[in-house]
Amino acid sequence: MKKIIISGEIGWDVMPFMIKDELNDVIGDLEVDLSSPGGSVFEGIEIFNLFRDYKRENPDSQMILNIKGIAASMGSYLAANEIFDLVTVEDNATHMIHNPIMGVYGDYQDMKKGADFLEGLAEMIAPTYSNRSGQTIQQIRESMDNETWLFGKEIVEAGFADELIKTDNKTSRSSAVANSELKLKAVMKKVKEKEITENEIEIAAAILNKYKINLKNEKEDNKNKLDSNKPAKGGKNNQEVVIMNYDELKKDYPEIHAKAIKVGEDKGIEKVKANNKALINFKNQKEFEGIEAVHKRIDEAIENSENIDDVKIAVMAILSKNSVQASIESPGDISNGNDISVSGEQELSEEDEGF
Repeated sequence: MKKIIISGEIGWDVMPFMIKDELNDVIGDLEVDLSSPGGSVFEGIEIFNLFRDYKRENPDSQMILNIKGIAASMGSYLAANEIFDLVTVEDNATHMIHNPIMGVYGDYQDMKKGADFLEGLAEMIAPTYSNRSGQTIQQIRESMDNETWLFGKEIVEAGFADELIKTDNKTSRSSAVANSELKLKAVMKKVKEKEITENEIEIAAAILNKYKINLKNEKEDNKNKLDSNKPAKGGKNNQEVVIMNYDELKKDYPEIHAKAIKVGEDKGIEKVKANNKALINFKNQKEFEGIEAVHKRIDEAIENSENIDDVKIAVMAILSKNSVQASIESPGDISNGNDISVSGEQELSEEDEGF
């Protein structure tokens, strides 16, 4: 049985392309060891879908997931994937579910768009936890609102794992949860600081839209399906949560896909224009008057759309070299009163000036 190890922050330590590469080498049964405090929702959903795709292509394969150490936030969402036939958890592991978070910058319209997206995302995630645990949607949403931590056998009792694995580690509940909370805070800080593009929001909104359409159809087929405790393979509430991948979005929602791409392109053009404007303003600073090397370097940066922060570093290096050159050409007196002369004239080469 092939084993895949998911360890660390999703979107930083663990990326979708890594999981995809590993799954390409799998034939048949699969075992996954998971230890993650969570991370990026976008990369997490993509990894979630990669496992679903593998199960769809290999329906007879046995898929097992082992929770080791911590499964929090997006980590616990991966562990709740209905395609896993068996989920085990070690007796010293922690598990946490909460509402999705992200950093949003902008005016009230941006904040509203972000809030609507997060609310829709929570609505999409809850049924996955419900399927795995057998708890109702209402119970899951309350646990998400309260950021609920579980430890060891509590994870099995709550339905998020099927089997408890005994270990020799006698970590207390309070110590394990406190340590896991520190890991969560570290990754949540990165999540809040990570720049979310409007393009990603548009694509995510389309994913939520398709999920809601499928959910609405299921409700019409069976109004009580959300809170049903009817057992099902790979999950306990037998509700399929449909999440699109990029190709499905492009095929099923071409208009939204085109709009999302256009938004991304426009955003990119705006950033280039803003960056070049900043470079021009930087070039026109009074202290750079008459310094050809600096003007030349900034002109090259404008032509190549280089990032202004990188250009500032290059300019500082040029100024530093000019300063050293000036001190060599005109060293002045030293403490013993002797004059120092430098034979030969040293000039910066064109290559030195360009950096």
